[in-house]
Amino acid sequence: MRDRRVISASGTDTPKYVGKKFGRLIARKVPKTVSPRFVRILTVCEVMVVMSVFYLVDWYHNRRPMPSWVLTLAGGTLIAIIAIAIALLTLPGLRNQSAILRSRARALPPGRKSVVRVYGILIGTWGFFGPYLIWYLLPESADHSRPLGYDLAILAFAASQGDLFLASINSIRGREPGEGSSPPEL
Repeated sequence: MRDRRVISASGTDTPKYVGKKFGRLIARKVPKTVSPRFVRILTVCEVMVVMSVFYLVDWYHNRRPMPSWVLTLAGGTLIAIIAIAIALLTLPGLRNQSAILRSRARALPPGRKSVVRVYGILIGTWGFFGPYLIWYLLPESADHSRPLGYDLAILAFAASQGDLFLASINSIRGREPGEGSSPPEL
Protein backbone atom coordinates (compact mmCIF):
# COMPACT_ATOMS: atom_id res chain seq x y z
CA MET A 1 0.00 0.00 0.00
CA ARG A 2 2.91 2.30 0.62
CA ASP A 3 3.81 2.64 -3.08
CA ARG A 4 0.30 3.91 -4.01
CA ARG A 5 0.75 7.09 -2.03
CA VAL A 6 -0.11 10.34 -3.83
CA ILE A 7 1.64 13.57 -3.00
CA SER A 8 -0.49 16.40 -4.30
CA ALA A 9 1.08 19.78 -4.85
CA SER A 10 -1.80 21.97 -5.88
CA GLY A 11 -0.87 25.62 -5.83
CA THR A 12 2.89 25.03 -5.93
CA ASP A 13 5.42 24.56 -8.68
CA THR A 14 6.26 21.01 -7.67
CA PRO A 15 4.83 18.20 -9.77
CA LYS A 16 2.40 15.52 -8.66
CA TYR A 17 4.00 12.13 -8.03
CA VAL A 18 2.08 8.89 -8.35
CA GLY A 19 3.22 5.56 -6.93
CA LYS A 20 4.39 2.50 -8.86
CA LYS A 21 0.98 2.00 -10.36
CA PHE A 22 1.87 4.32 -13.22
CA GLY A 23 5.63 4.10 -12.82
CA ARG A 24 6.34 7.63 -14.07
CA LEU A 25 6.20 11.22 -13.09
CA ILE A 26 2.97 13.03 -13.89
CA ALA A 27 3.41 16.78 -13.90
CA ARG A 28 0.42 19.07 -13.64
CA LYS A 29 0.52 22.56 -14.98
CA VAL A 30 0.07 24.88 -12.02
CA PRO A 31 -0.67 28.55 -12.63
CA LYS A 32 2.16 30.85 -11.58
CA THR A 33 0.25 34.08 -12.07
CA VAL A 34 -2.64 35.63 -10.26
CA SER A 35 -5.98 35.39 -12.01
CA PRO A 36 -7.41 38.69 -13.30
CA ARG A 37 -10.77 37.65 -11.85
CA PHE A 38 -9.23 37.42 -8.37
CA VAL A 39 -7.73 40.88 -8.79
CA ARG A 40 -11.08 42.31 -9.92
CA ILE A 41 -12.83 40.79 -6.90
CA LEU A 42 -10.28 42.37 -4.55
CA THR A 43 -10.57 45.74 -6.31
CA VAL A 44 -14.38 45.82 -6.21
CA CYS A 45 -14.35 44.94 -2.49
CA GLU A 46 -11.79 47.68 -1.84
CA VAL A 47 -13.95 50.28 -3.65
CA MET A 48 -17.03 49.13 -1.71
CA VAL A 49 -15.13 49.48 1.57
CA VAL A 50 -13.90 52.96 0.66
CA MET A 51 -17.37 54.18 -0.29
CA SER A 52 -19.15 52.74 2.73
CA VAL A 53 -16.50 53.97 5.19
CA PHE A 54 -16.56 57.43 3.61
CA TYR A 55 -20.33 57.76 3.91
CA LEU A 56 -20.39 56.36 7.44
CA VAL A 57 -17.61 58.72 8.59
CA ASP A 58 -19.37 61.58 6.83
CA TRP A 59 -22.58 60.73 8.68
CA TYR A 60 -20.86 60.35 12.05
CA HIS A 61 -18.31 63.17 11.82
CA ASN A 62 -20.25 65.81 9.87
CA ARG A 63 -23.76 64.81 10.98
CA ARG A 64 -25.03 64.87 7.41
CA PRO A 65 -28.11 62.83 6.61
CA MET A 66 -27.23 59.45 5.19
CA PRO A 67 -28.76 58.26 1.91
CA SER A 68 -30.91 55.17 2.34
CA TRP A 69 -28.71 53.00 0.12
CA VAL A 70 -25.56 53.53 2.25
CA LEU A 71 -26.62 51.04 4.92
CA THR A 72 -27.33 48.51 2.17
CA LEU A 73 -23.87 49.17 0.71
CA ALA A 74 -22.21 48.87 4.12
CA GLY A 75 -24.08 45.63 4.91
CA GLY A 76 -23.27 44.22 1.48
CA THR A 77 -19.64 45.14 1.96
CA LEU A 78 -19.52 43.41 5.33
CA ILE A 79 -21.14 40.28 3.91
CA ALA A 80 -18.80 40.31 0.89
CA ILE A 81 -15.72 40.62 3.09
CA ILE A 82 -16.88 37.79 5.34
CA ALA A 83 -17.67 35.64 2.29
CA ILE A 84 -14.25 36.33 0.77
CA ALA A 85 -12.53 35.55 4.07
CA ILE A 86 -14.38 32.23 4.30
CA ALA A 87 -13.65 31.47 0.64
CA LEU A 88 -9.96 32.24 1.11
CA LEU A 89 -9.86 29.77 3.98
CA THR A 90 -11.88 26.98 2.39
CA LEU A 91 -11.61 27.10 -1.40
CA PRO A 92 -8.27 25.83 -2.70
CA GLY A 93 -8.45 27.93 -5.87
CA LEU A 94 -8.75 31.24 -4.04
CA ARG A 95 -6.30 30.16 -1.37
CA ASN A 96 -3.79 29.35 -4.10
CA GLN A 97 -4.37 32.74 -5.74
CA SER A 98 -3.69 34.59 -2.50
CA ALA A 99 -0.63 32.40 -1.83
CA ILE A 100 0.72 33.14 -5.31
CA LEU A 101 0.14 36.86 -4.81
CA ARG A 102 1.78 36.78 -1.38
CA SER A 103 4.81 34.82 -2.63
CA ARG A 104 5.22 37.14 -5.62
CA ALA A 105 5.08 40.15 -3.29
CA ARG A 106 7.81 38.66 -1.10
CA ALA A 107 10.02 37.80 -4.08
CA LEU A 108 9.92 41.22 -5.72
CA PRO A 109 13.23 42.86 -6.59
CA PRO A 110 14.10 45.94 -4.52
CA GLY A 111 13.16 48.39 -7.29
CA ARG A 112 9.70 46.96 -7.68
CA LYS A 113 9.22 46.72 -3.89
CA SER A 114 9.78 50.45 -3.69
CA VAL A 115 7.13 50.98 -6.38
CA VAL A 116 4.65 48.90 -4.37
CA ARG A 117 5.53 50.92 -1.25
CA VAL A 118 4.93 54.16 -3.15
CA TYR A 119 1.51 52.87 -4.23
CA GLY A 120 0.76 51.99 -0.61
CA ILE A 121 1.79 55.46 0.52
CA LEU A 122 -0.35 57.04 -2.20
CA ILE A 123 -3.37 54.91 -1.21
CA GLY A 124 -2.97 55.83 2.46
CA THR A 125 -2.31 59.52 1.84
CA TRP A 126 -5.15 59.92 -0.64
CA GLY A 127 -7.41 57.89 1.63
CA PHE A 128 -6.67 60.24 4.53
CA PHE A 129 -6.63 63.61 2.77
CA GLY A 130 -9.16 62.90 -0.01
CA PRO A 131 -12.26 63.13 2.19
CA TYR A 132 -11.02 66.38 3.74
CA LEU A 133 -10.48 67.77 0.25
CA ILE A 134 -14.01 66.79 -0.77
CA TRP A 135 -15.46 68.24 2.44
CA TYR A 136 -13.49 71.46 1.89
CA LEU A 137 -14.28 71.89 -1.80
CA LEU A 138 -17.95 70.91 -1.47
CA PRO A 139 -19.08 72.47 1.81
CA GLU A 140 -22.40 71.61 3.34
CA SER A 141 -25.35 73.91 3.06
CA ALA A 142 -27.20 75.43 6.01
CA ASP A 143 -29.62 72.50 6.23
CA HIS A 144 -26.73 69.94 6.23
CA SER A 145 -27.70 68.67 2.79
CA ARG A 146 -25.16 67.64 0.21
CA PRO A 147 -24.42 69.73 -2.89
CA LEU A 148 -25.18 68.33 -6.34
CA GLY A 149 -21.70 67.00 -7.16
CA TYR A 150 -21.09 65.45 -3.76
CA ASP A 151 -21.98 61.85 -4.64
CA LEU A 152 -20.04 62.10 -7.91
CA ALA A 153 -17.00 63.39 -6.01
CA ILE A 154 -17.23 60.42 -3.62
CA LEU A 155 -17.56 58.01 -6.54
CA ALA A 156 -14.51 59.59 -8.20
CA PHE A 157 -12.61 59.32 -4.91
CA ALA A 158 -13.48 55.63 -4.54
CA ALA A 159 -12.62 54.98 -8.20
CA SER A 160 -9.21 56.64 -7.79
CA GLN A 161 -8.57 54.51 -4.69
CA GLY A 162 -9.55 51.44 -6.73
CA ASP A 163 -7.19 52.46 -9.54
CA LEU A 164 -4.29 52.89 -7.12
CA PHE A 165 -5.07 49.51 -5.54
CA LEU A 166 -5.27 47.85 -8.96
CA ALA A 167 -1.97 49.45 -10.03
CA SER A 168 -0.36 48.18 -6.83
CA ILE A 169 -1.61 44.63 -7.41
CA ASN A 170 -0.56 44.75 -11.06
CA SER A 171 2.94 45.84 -10.08
CA ILE A 172 3.11 42.82 -7.77
CA ARG A 173 1.76 40.58 -10.54
CA GLY A 174 4.46 41.87 -12.88
CA ARG A 175 2.20 43.76 -15.27
CA GLU A 176 2.82 47.38 -16.11
CA PRO A 177 -0.03 49.78 -16.88
CA GLY A 178 -0.85 49.87 -20.58
CA GLU A 179 0.75 46.49 -21.23
CA GLY A 180 -2.40 45.24 -22.92
CA SER A 181 -5.36 43.29 -21.73
CA SER A 182 -5.18 40.29 -19.49
CA PRO A 183 -4.96 36.86 -21.09
CA PRO A 184 -8.31 35.14 -21.50
CA GLU A 185 -9.35 32.88 -18.67
CA LEU A 186 -10.13 29.25 -19.30
